[in-house]
Amino acid sequence: MMCCPRSPGRPGARSGPLYGSIMRSSDSDRVYLAPVDHLRAAAAVLVVLYHGCQLFTARLEGGGAFTAETGWLYSANPAATLVFEGHTAVALFMVLSGFIFTVGAHGRPIRYGRFVTNRLLRVYPLYLVVAVLGLATQVALVSYEDVLRLLTFATPGQPYGGVFWTLSVEVQFYLLFPLLNRLLTERGPGALLRLLGAVALLRVLVWLSSPVPEPPTTALYLGLAGRIDQFLLGMLAAWWYLRRGERAGGRWPAWAALGPAVVALWSYNQLHGFVSDSPLKLVWGTVEGAVWALFVAVYVTGADATGRADATGRADATGRAAPGGGATPAAVPGPAGRAGREGPGWRAWREGPGWLSRGAARLGEVSYSVYLTHFMVLTVLGEYAGRVLAAVPLPPVWAAFALTAAVALPLTVALSFLTYHAVELPFLKLRRPYLGAAEAAPAGAAEAMGTRAWAATDGPGGTPRPRRREADRGRWGVPGRHG
Repeated sequence: MMCCPRSPGRPGARSGPLYGSIMRSSDSDRVYLAPVDHLRAAAAVLVVLYHGCQLFTARLEGGGAFTAETGWLYSANPAATLVFEGHTAVALFMVLSGFIFTVGAHGRPIRYGRFVTNRLLRVYPLYLVVAVLGLATQVALVSYEDVLRLLTFATPGQPYGGVFWTLSVEVQFYLLFPLLNRLLTERGPGALLRLLGAVALLRVLVWLSSPVPEPPTTALYLGLAGRIDQFLLGMLAAWWYLRRGERAGGRWPAWAALGPAVVALWSYNQLHGFVSDSPLKLVWGTVEGAVWALFVAVYVTGADATGRADATGRADATGRAAPGGGATPAAVPGPAGRAGREGPGWRAWREGPGWLSRGAARLGEVSYSVYLTHFMVLTVLGEYAGRVLAAVPLPPVWAAFALTAAVALPLTVALSFLTYHAVELPFLKLRRPYLGAAEAAPAGAAEAMGTRAWAATDGPGGTPRPRRREADRGRWGVPGRHG
């Protein structure tokens, strides 16, 4: 994402192109990267479209509840399969979690207790609100077993619980991240690559040792055993971004990096992958994580290489207007020849200035609320609006998409801004810094680490250079995978 120096006039203001990539608040550990918020927004929108098309199509076709075995949607159109296989947004969220945590903790030790506490303050409040409301829809009295399942995210049976399993996987990753980050810091990316290989082998052994003649792969895919690859690949993408991205920035257009993800999802859809228990599904989580890690690395690096502000008051690299209407000290000219590879619309989206980038960043900020509340909106619309839409002369899939995009998505976003400020934000303000002081870097570390990684600190002292961001605008972690 794009770096921003501290604003002119603030203590510690810095200038220069390398100081605009990572923003870390001086009184917290939160790192803000605008393109990550863009991607979180895209993932949140994709989740809403995916579930809306499934649920509303099932209602319009037969009036019953959606079941994957009989109601899964297929298409030869790659754009349609991106929506029909929109569950891939979960993989994108998990890659982003590994990426942003690794960038934020770069070069500094993690205080485990504070880290876990911060993550619970991020995840639990809104989850508990939604889960308790879901329990309230049940006729029976709440039991102790219900409370225990609620506290451990094991409540998929209630109407709004279809996404709770991902929170359980996320929290398990949070418990492991400090150890994984230390492993990456001390042993390098080879350690994580070896761990990836070991986990893949263990998955195969578990599958082969199953007493069932045709062992299911879904349980592995929906748990940490099948999803840890995506977190690890996100961490590896962050390692590449910090050490190699400066030299590679702008070399590949982001739309080209999106191609492998679209091809993989189209193939998965044509093979009926989600409802299949084929052993090939054992590697799908890795493939999914790899294509999204590639896209995240290229998108964030490309945005970093082209972030700039003009002298007419347009926004700087974070999407914030330049102070005083002038150019910010961190204006970074894009690499020569880049304009020939990407159209002006793509550059305007990714480089930061303009209402589109700022709006996407704000949507990414509330993506966790979008993720948890969209089932509420879809449930209500399925009961009432679906009856009206049934009279519209459109194929069920198109009618479902129209209802989701035109009605469900705007309502979900509006509700999410309310829940973010009323439920999430008060608890986000309770978080405390969890990173310790960085150790002094050895001689020649700047060359070994790469200029981008070294620029994130004030040399051997390790003090973050980038400018302060409002303490209440934390963007760490899940969906929205999540901040």
